[in-house]
Amino acid sequence: MQDLLTKGIDENGNIRSEETHEFKDSPLGRIPVEWEVKPLASVAEIIMGQSPQGYTYNQIGEGTPLINGPTEFGTRYIERVNQWTTSPTKLCKRGDVLFCVRGSTTGRIKLKRT
Repeated sequence: MQDLLTKGIDENGNIRSEETHEFKDSPLGRIPVEWEVKPLASVAEIIMGQSPQGYTYNQIGEGTPLINGPTEFGTRYIERVNQWTTSPTKLCKRGDVLFCVRGSTTGRIKLKRT
């Protein structure tokens, strides 16, 4: 993951190498020359999630899918959901990037595909 976030990938999906791509020094270390180092808040809107009340959760598919833990943060995209809520507090849209910031899945990232 560190290489992906500091070197990027080439047109074939391989991690870039300094042997085949030009890199430059940055406050975060060496990065591809076409990249810039900026605070995340300057290029994205950051919205903190908020868990609904536990009594609104269910496993029968009633309401809105609930993205809330290790089950949903296993692969790149949200592939399946095991819980729903009848009182959602925050909603994500197609193309949103979800960061897990608490618990055993801290640091994991998910993309909202559909």
